[in-house]
Parts: sequence; structure tokens; C-alpha cells
Amino acid sequence: ILEEATLTLTEKMEEEMFLGLRKTEGVSIENFQEKFKQNPLQLFSEQLESLKKKRLIDISSGHIKLTKKGMFLGNEVFQAFIGVI
Repeated sequence: ILEEATLTLTEKMEEEMFLGLRKTEGVSIENFQEKFKQNPLQLFSEQLESLKKKRLIDISSGHIKLTKKGMFLGNEVFQAFIGVI
């Protein structure tokens, strides 16, 4: 190992969101809360509301996931979670 980067808690939460959204099942709200002791719906409320209005994400069945439109515009969705908290 030549270099090692240590992520802050904020960076870990942002990463959890944008990497989790790449999965078919999306981000589990319950798992996020257990892992970080914070509710992603509150933590990222502005970003989630904006993305919902654009029909890029869906929040249902305890998960935040990309819509079909969101899959095509994934980079726009992922960028919404970088450097916001």
C-alpha cells in the first residue's frame, strides 16, 4: 500500500448514498440509520426532494432507489450527494 485515505463520517455517508443508489435495491433507509445513527431522509432532505421532483429517484418500501429516468441520469443523482453536509 502506497497511500491510504481516511474518510470522514460525512464522506462515508455521502459515499453510502451514491454507491448504494447504483444497486438495483437502492439504499436501505434502515441500514443507513443503523450504520450512521442518522436518518438519510432528514440528512439529505433537500437533495432527495429535488431528485424526487425531477423523477430521478423513488422512495418506497424502506428504500431510496433510482427510477428508470434516474438510471440514465445517474451522474446527476450521484453528484447531488457529494459535499452537501
